[in-house]
Amino acid sequence: MNRAAEFDRLFDEHRQAIHGYLLGRTGDADLAADLLQETYLRVWRKLELVLQAPDCERRFYILSVARSVTADNFRRRRTELPLNEVTMAAPASEGADLGMIDQAIARLPEDLRTVLVMHVLGGMSSGEVGKALNRPAGTVRYQLHEARRRLALMLGVEER
Repeated sequence: MNRAAEFDRLFDEHRQAIHGYLLGRTGDADLAADLLQETYLRVWRKLELVLQAPDCERRFYILSVARSVTADNFRRRRTELPLNEVTMAAPASEGADLGMIDQAIARLPEDLRTVLVMHVLGGMSSGEVGKALNRPAGTVRYQLHEARRRLALMLGVEER
């Protein structure tokens, strides 16, 4: 298989999980898309190294690149935005309900928001999220439960 085809396959397999990670870290859909592009640009430059890793380890290599890209972005900006104040913009056509959900997700603490987005949007299991974030899978499951519980409270769909 040629280099471009290998890259396309790698991108297709891992794009959703990497985007979920970036969205969870930034809370900003546009910024996450930009960082996804930068992540895969770096992966392209080191493609031979990535392809040497076993298939089961490639996602985690790409996640480490995404982590580095995110850190570089915040350093470039010289001041980190308080992530709990950043809202994820909902498409206007989706209505106010999605906007309320986005705002509630954005108010979650970063660690809870990150695992929730990686799991839901990234399609990663608690074990995969744990491995990517260097946390035990049990901790990730607890954080997912806590994130969902807090969202339900913020949205008024669950009593305290």
